[in-house]
Amino acid sequence: MCNFKILTLKILLAKDEIMNDAPWLPIFLDLLFGVIMIGIICMCSYFLIKRIDRNGSFGYRNKLTLSSDEIWQWANKRAMWIIIISMVISLFVDIATLIIMFKYNLEWFYCFIPAIFMVVILLIDVVILNIWIKLKCK
Repeated sequence: MCNFKILTLKILLAKDEIMNDAPWLPIFLDLLFGVIMIGIICMCSYFLIKRIDRNGSFGYRNKLTLSSDEIWQWANKRAMWIIIISMVISLFVDIATLIIMFKYNLEWFYCFIPAIFMVVILLIDVVILNIWIKLKCK
């Protein structure tokens, strides 16, 4: 327990040093997450237009999707749409976080909320898509 308190104290002290040395860091991180989300949206939009043949390196791959071309195309088209919708929602969360951080002068670690939200929503997307594919294949 003592080690945890020391680690917490070190993190809090480092936070103040980081913010004194780089007050632009929260804005940069928030904008970086936004650019990553826009990049994912563009990539998924490109692969919605272009047909992806069944392969072992790119696309939504599991035993069911690799079993037939029809399921592969269906699953990958749905996956791309789900990811695009999720990233648009994450982008709005990113913008809202940036506005709230400025308006209420919040701590720097709030800039990680969009990244955490993005990872959680993508994990939820994978679970939803797996359930959807299993229901379609029955």
